[in-house]
Amino acid sequence: MQACSLATLTARTFEGHRPPMSTIAFLGEKGGAGKSTLAVNVAAELAARGRRVLLVDADPQGTAVTWASIAAEHGHEAPSVIALGDNLRAALPSASVGFDDTVIDLPGRASKRAVGALMLSDVAVIPCGPSPADAWALAPSVELVGEAREVRPDLRAVLLLNRADRTSIGASTREAIAGLGLPVLTSSTGDRVAFREALAIGQGVTSYASSSTAAAEVRALVDELDALTRPKGRRSKGA
Repeated sequence: MQACSLATLTARTFEGHRPPMSTIAFLGEKGGAGKSTLAVNVAAELAARGRRVLLVDADPQGTAVTWASIAAEHGHEAPSVIALGDNLRAALPSASVGFDDTVIDLPGRASKRAVGALMLSDVAVIPCGPSPADAWALAPSVELVGEAREVRPDLRAVLLLNRADRTSIGASTREAIAGLGLPVLTSSTGDRVAFREALAIGQGVTSYASSSTAAAEVRALVDELDALTRPKGRRSKGA
């Protein structure tokens, strides 16, 4: 199914315009990797830096849409959030006009919308939990990225250690994912209460607990993603 979708998209990949500026997709097959929390917090931090940010909720669980609704209820500032389904590849180019950054939260399985997002993204981020089992579960996502790169060789993909710790298990997991053939980001995020508390009240952790370790981790992650998606001279005002 994946190969068929990619083959169909090959002839149409560049018929339309790709979204402007940077587009970052978070994907992963395994539930519980923290994909949605990461997407929300990266989008919120980009917005806090004065950027015009579109957060696309393409996950049927609707975490980003729910978070945005809670943010509105509490009067918190938040990036623009929209929900897109299997029409993502066709709808996103026009939906993202006027934004500096687009962040996409993809479902935890291979799908038409995941393939479409990879056709439009500058970088795909695949989070991995702290255990070896989490690393073993990355293979389908890595394979999907590899197939997408046959169509889009310029697609960048990285692995991110999430809910990380400093134990020997965490270190061995980093070693395991390093063998998957994709670069591992230097930054990582821990399993921190502040992430859950911020999500519950519709804030990004860098606003909710600006001096926390969790906030520092998100800022470091956004800095690293910026370096990947925005060469010097392309960065927008506020970056």
